[in-house]
This record gives sequence, structure tokens and C-alpha cells, in this order.
Amino acid sequence: MIINLLIIQSSYSSLSFNTIKFRANVVVVIVGVVVVVVVVVVVVVVVVVVVVVVVVVVIVVVAVVVVVVVLVVVLLVVAAATDQTPDFWLSRVGAQNDAQLNLDVYLRTHHRNPVSWCAQTIIFHAHYIGAVVVAVVVTFVVVMLLLVVVIVEVVIVVVVVVVVIVVVVVDFQTKILPIFFMDLL
Repeated sequence: MIINLLIIQSSYSSLSFNTIKFRANVVVVIVGVVVVVVVVVVVVVVVVVVVVVVVVVVIVVVAVVVVVVVLVVVLLVVAAATDQTPDFWLSRVGAQNDAQLNLDVYLRTHHRNPVSWCAQTIIFHAHYIGAVVVAVVVTFVVVMLLLVVVIVEVVIVVVVVVVVIVVVVVDFQTKILPIFFMDLL
């Protein structure tokens, strides 16, 4: 009878040891998987952020070039259609009382090289072009920052979900958390 009890107790101890060993192995595997997942997520996030930044920079450059070209074309067409020659601009900035100056400028303007007229028109309205370019750049920078914030938030959510799953699985396999909290109490 005593021998049978010793055998049963020995078998139970061996079974308990094997169960603990199995659960410990499971925990090691789970922790390893979590480490790999976190590393992969961090690498993917870094790559995505770099790609997003590069794409946004390219888009900003292309957008600025397109906006400047369109603005210059529209500006020249409007200036030509409304006859906004340099004498018109001078009259707007305070030379309207000098009739001789206006006449000289008018005569020079109508015999001026078109390239020179285009350049002068663009220079005179450069502040408008600059303002639009600044607005485009600021808009795209804000969009880029928002994209980075969204990516970071997604990463945080993924990491939190993975950690919660790991804690639940480890607790289910080892039953260690209730014991730990009971010890604290």
C-alpha cells in the first residue's frame, strides 16, 4: 500500500515537472515570437516612414514645379490680355503724374523683346508665385506629418494588441499571474 502511494506520488511529481517544463517551453516560444514580431513591425514601420517621406518630398517638388509653371503661364496670358505693360505697373506704384515717363515706358514696352517682357512680368508678380509655392509646401508638409502620426498610432495599437495576446496566452499556459497577484495581496 505504501509502495503504491510512493509510486503514485512519484508519477504525479514527474507529471507535474513535465507539465511545468512544457509550459516553460511554451512561454519561451511565445516570448521569442513576440520579439520577432516586434522587430519585424519596427523594421516595417521604419521602411514605410522612409518611403512615405521620399514620396511626399517627390510630390512636393513636382507640385511646386507644376504650380509655378501654371502660375507663370496664367500670369503671362492675363498680363497680355489686359495689356498690363510696365507703364501700367509704374502708374500703379506712383508714377502716374509723370506723363513723359509713362510715355517713354509705353514706347519702350511696345518695342520690347517678348522674352524681356515675360521676365519683367514674372519678376513684378513674383510675390504672388512665392506665396502660392509656400502654401503648397506647407500643405504637403502637414500632410506628411499627419501620415507619420497615423503610421505611429497604428504601430502602437499593433504592439499593444500583441502584448495583450502574449499576456493572456502566458497566463493561460502558466497560471502565473493569479499567483503573482495573490502574492502581492
